[in-house]
Formats: sequence, structure tokens, C-alpha cells
Amino acid sequence: RSWLARYLSARAFVAKFIGLVAALAAGYFIGREGPMVHLSAALSVLLMKLPPFDEVIDNDHQRKRAMLGAACAVGVVATFGTPIGGVLFSVEVTATYYMVNNLWRGFLGAIACIVCFQALQDADLIESVTPSELAFVPHVSWQYLAFALLGALQGMLSGAIVQLMSLIAQTLRQSGLLRPVAPRVLTAFTICIAAAASKFVIPNAKTDPIQVLDGLFAGGPLLGSAHASGGHSGAAAGTAAGTEAGTAAAGGPAHGGSW
Repeated sequence: RSWLARYLSARAFVAKFIGLVAALAAGYFIGREGPMVHLSAALSVLLMKLPPFDEVIDNDHQRKRAMLGAACAVGVVATFGTPIGGVLFSVEVTATYYMVNNLWRGFLGAIACIVCFQALQDADLIESVTPSELAFVPHVSWQYLAFALLGALQGMLSGAIVQLMSLIAQTLRQSGLLRPVAPRVLTAFTICIAAAASKFVIPNAKTDPIQVLDGLFAGGPLLGSAHASGGHSGAAAGTAAGTEAGTAAAGGPAHGGSW
């Protein structure tokens, strides 16, 4: 079988599902979009092998590609709840060219997914990122240059991480640690223990990603500044309370008004 068939097999689907649930439950910062798109595409391939889809879709290469594109859109919608963004993502990454008559399939899948997404959110079974409301004030600032440099730095770091992961995977394959079952499980447990231990070393590693995003796009101070400002506010409140108590003990009114 080709690498794509193994990548979208039932074995890969079960392994990715269990690994994703366990990693997110442990609080690892692994991202959700990529795994959800992979799960959606693998599930669509498995469904296309069932009757009556096997005769209609599985043997037709064009329809199969269209269903995979719609599955990618559904995966993005299931992650962020953005149907238009999901369809645009499927158009962007699934093919070098895109058939316009396949567009309605992506929109139909995205609409069906957003209905289920909203129903689960209303039932408090899932949690989404709080919509941000930022007032845009036109201005010119040196911060634009800093943002551009930060974006370029993040792009270079992302490329370095991809190269590092490819090197690690190639080294593990050549060393034979991924072939037998026992060394493979031992390697996975070692990586999990190292990742879990790093959460106690890296500052703010145990903070929920949704809380980080909410604090980043909120109108108030950031999470780190909130504690400092909270301390100053507490000190100010204590000073005010002490002043009020002293005034009351001296026989004067505790507040600016009369008794």
C-alpha cells in the first residue's frame, strides 16, 4: 500500500484518536487543528469503504478527492467553529488545482459540522475560544516593524522545528527503536515523561491555552500583569480600609457623606 493509504488507515485513526485524547487531557500544547483534520480525513476514507459508498465513491478517484477536501473542511470547523475558514483551508491544501463543482460539498459538510458544533457548545459539552472584540485605532507605530520581525523569527523557528522532527524520526527509524513493540512503547513513554516533566520547568506551561488566548485578546492587562496589578489593587484597598477604620475610630464619618 501507498503511504497515503497507511496514513488514513483504521489503525492510524485509532492511534491518533487515543493519542489526541490522552495528550489534550494531559494539557500538552500539541495543537488541535492538524489532528482533527487527520481524524476527519481518515474517518471519511473508512466510511467510503462501507456499502453503498464503496461502489459509488471509493472506486471514483475524482469523487474521493472531493470527499477528502470536504473532510478537511469539516476537521477545521470541528476545531474552531469557522465554516468559511474550513472551506478555504480545504481549497488551499488538498490540491494544486481545485474543481469549482466540488465547492458545494465542502460548504455542505462545513454547515452540517457547525450545526453539530453549536449544539454541543450549547449543551456545555465543548468549549470554544471566546470571540475577541478589539477596537481598531488607525496609527503608525514602530510596533509594526517588531511584529514583522517576530513573524519572520517564528517562521524560521517553525522551519527549524520541522527539520528537527524529521531528523529525530529518521534517527529513530535507523536505530530500530520503532520496529519491535517493546522499544516503541518504551520510547513513547520516555517522551511522555519528558514532556510532562517540562511543564513544571517552563514558566506558565500549565496554563490552559484558552485562558492564554482570552488574556491575550482581552482589553485588560495580560495574565502576568494581572497578578501584579491585583497586588497593587489589594494594597490600595488595604490602605483605604485602614484609613476608613482610623477615621471611624476617631469619631469622624467613615465615608465622605454625613451619617
